[in-house]
Amino acid sequence: YLGDVKYVDVNNDGAIDERDKTVIGNPHPDFTFGFTNTFRYKNFDLSVFLQGSVGNDIMNLTYRNGTSNSQLYQNALTDALNYWTVDNPNTNIPRPIGALSNTNLEISDRYVEDGSYFRLKTINLNYNFGSVIKGISNLSVFGTVTNVFTITGYSWFDPDVNAFGSDASRRGVDIFSYPSSRTYSIGFKLTL
Repeated sequence: YLGDVKYVDVNNDGAIDERDKTVIGNPHPDFTFGFTNTFRYKNFDLSVFLQGSVGNDIMNLTYRNGTSNSQLYQNALTDALNYWTVDNPNTNIPRPIGALSNTNLEISDRYVEDGSYFRLKTINLNYNFGSVIKGISNLSVFGTVTNVFTITGYSWFDPDVNAFGSDASRRGVDIFSYPSSRTYSIGFKLTL
């Protein structure tokens, strides 16, 4: 029908069916990396931790569910308003159907995205006062920021995602996963 998703006839037999299913995407990165270092100057210590991955794919099922236009009584993403009509034929959002059993919900490469990212994970700044109070050999104060920033092409909240936890058979799936929050903390440390 007009406004429905068009799928590729992978085996070129003239029909779209189970035999046209193929492997799409790869949740395993080509490589992951991390780097940590501490810089010292006089009484200051600055620690940074950088991390990331390159070459993995993410199945963005959050976007699929939010733009499927199949359950019209549920909340949807604003992108779902850009659905196909005669006046809006150049869109990637299918026409509203209002039924769970429709072909527009098939898993396809429409929802596979590059999951590569670079993240400044942690910054910690520490100042050592030394022995400023009798009976205390060292007093230091610190401030830490976690999840400072992430550079990625992934369209959703967090590319460092695995919605099914440690299930190795379903890696690289994002379905309403909670993003990593930025945290700030301050404190002090006494050494007696």
